[in-house]
Amino acid sequence: MSKKVLMTGNEAVAWGVLLSRAQVCPEYEITPATTISEKLAELIAKKLLNAIYIPVESEHSGMAAAIGASYAGARAFTASSSHGTFLMHEMLHSAAGMRRPIVMVNVNRAAGLPWNLLNDQTDSLAQRDTGWLQLYAENAQESLDTVIMAFKIAEHPEVRLPVMVVTEGFTLSHTGEPVEIPEQKLVDDFLPPLATTQKLDLENPRAFGGFMLPIREYTKVKIDSFKSMQRAKELAKEIDEDFGKVFGRSYGIMEKFHWKNPRLALVTSGPITSTVRHVLMESGKEYEDVGLLKIKMFRPFPDEELRKILKDVEEVAVIDRNISLGNKGIFLTELESALYPLQKRPEVIGFITGLGGLDVTTDIIKEAIDYALQHKKSAKSPVWLPKGIEKETPEEPKLKDIQIMRKQTDELVYSGHTACQGCGVMCGLRQVLSVLGRKTFGVVPASCSSTLTGVYPQTTLGIPMCHVNFETGASTAAGIRAALKIMGNTEVENVFVWAGDGGTYDIGFAALSGAAERGDDIIYVCANNEAYMNTGIQRSSATPLGAWTTTTPLPEPKQQAKKPMVEILGAHRIPYSASASVAFPEDLEAKLKKAKSIKGGMKFIDLLCPCPTGWRFAPNLTIKLARLAVQTGIFPLFEIINGEEYVINQPDVDKPLLPLDEYLEFQGRFSHLTPEFKEHIQNHVNHEWELLLKKAGIPKPIFPLKE
Repeated sequence: MSKKVLMTGNEAVAWGVLLSRAQVCPEYEITPATTISEKLAELIAKKLLNAIYIPVESEHSGMAAAIGASYAGARAFTASSSHGTFLMHEMLHSAAGMRRPIVMVNVNRAAGLPWNLLNDQTDSLAQRDTGWLQLYAENAQESLDTVIMAFKIAEHPEVRLPVMVVTEGFTLSHTGEPVEIPEQKLVDDFLPPLATTQKLDLENPRAFGGFMLPIREYTKVKIDSFKSMQRAKELAKEIDEDFGKVFGRSYGIMEKFHWKNPRLALVTSGPITSTVRHVLMESGKEYEDVGLLKIKMFRPFPDEELRKILKDVEEVAVIDRNISLGNKGIFLTELESALYPLQKRPEVIGFITGLGGLDVTTDIIKEAIDYALQHKKSAKSPVWLPKGIEKETPEEPKLKDIQIMRKQTDELVYSGHTACQGCGVMCGLRQVLSVLGRKTFGVVPASCSSTLTGVYPQTTLGIPMCHVNFETGASTAAGIRAALKIMGNTEVENVFVWAGDGGTYDIGFAALSGAAERGDDIIYVCANNEAYMNTGIQRSSATPLGAWTTTTPLPEPKQQAKKPMVEILGAHRIPYSASASVAFPEDLEAKLKKAKSIKGGMKFIDLLCPCPTGWRFAPNLTIKLARLAVQTGIFPLFEIINGEEYVINQPDVDKPLLPLDEYLEFQGRFSHLTPEFKEHIQNHVNHEWELLLKKAGIPKPIFPLKE
């Protein structure tokens, strides 16, 4: 029997994936899609969904893993948003080109830079030519239902194309609504297990995706995909109708509402539609000649259907939550193209609003309707809403608007930042910049520091710096250093990257390795708080063995040890690679001065910055835990010179390590550990400590004191 519960749009997506019995879920964290990943990790850990969760190191790898799972014959799902979807772009073409029936959910979010975490449709519409079907959901119930239907459409033998279900960031993804969860048996009957011959098969060995000659064959493949895309339109209607018969809900590929031979048709997509519904229902006779047309299917575009519906309408107004810069709103241009074959076409007006999360209120909807009713054809293109917003010019921020108090002239990290109490990252950044000094150019990839270092027009740093994309810290710094060299700028002493562990250990590792191999003259400091804290405490490959995170939930905390990043960078034979802790500022200062003194080549420091929020400890314990991590050997202090010489900087290296319990007991992320698992972690620490001592030429391993 179905049941109705209160859940967010992202939770509804995860339940749709569960009911669809997806088998492989590669996921990478990005706001506002992250809670889909977290919920799937929880459902899989609790054995409610029989699937494999792959915590990949980037969105590019996430789609690649989904393609791989599909080649092996499994039902694959992933989710992303904004820059994550952009990073997938190459793989989206591959998935569609090879006819992989993958379903992904894109949670709409504006594109940066500058950074913006709120929603518009730029990210999904930028993928409109990749060969994916696109279905836009209005609410949480439609999100759940559309995921189920998307798998059936994608896997249909006459389609075999991937499907992108598009929801909206925060407005939909994080808002609770009553959602009816269908019975699993009914879903199983509606969506049978994936059956395909287009897979890797020992009994029928074939190669997929190889180089295609002659050129005519490639064109034929694209023609076949085009025909399948067109066929998908009719099949989507049939599948939606069947879904309605089974579950009592259907959506079509578009929907008419308040439709009484309207003079004006208002065209929308996504959650804005609900606001328009409200306006029209409350309007009485004021807007009785206004109808609403919701477009759910954007690819393939329902051109013929639109012509049939709109051919007798006098005027059409399209509300776009996106813009193709240099042109118009994207739904508008598609609709104008669709209507062009009509001999008598309605007048079309395009509105753009809601960019970057601007709230599309009932007043803005009324503005659009009133403008359209008063102007048969607008000379403006586009019409911006709310009225007058296009005339506003950003003013240079005044000093009074910048809420920063500079307590000391020599401080390079000012008070007034937005870090949590006891934040190890800001402690570390202050220590680092006090050594590097003002003649430093800074690079900050997406991380906690992206927001902690200031939201426009503020900055908490006293050095010139630029925010950059998640995976590009080292490569951006390499470009800065090259520019300084070619321009003969000798005034800048340091090019400095301040990146989190996700941007270092995972998504940024390729750029980091490339800069190390090239010998780019940069100082790279990893502010290591051992998880993706900015997006809400998800596992990274810097997360220690046994730790709880939202993507390594109980009963399955992280089962792998963290990457030995200092040694990995040392293996690149860079001049200097070291670990450091905010609890030992003298050691950090000495290492930074050593890094500054080395001219040429990358200098890398992995700096432990405990996080009270993610590690689950009281804020006053930050330095205590950063010290205990060193004293117990779970985060030893050492340096590698030229990739060969190991030097241990551990205080009292000749004394036994403290037992690990003294470090674990203060942290909620380890509170679930059994004595046996604690012993397992302790043995791992002992083993790594013994190896480190041997590499440093200290023959006698010193293990923790036993009670």
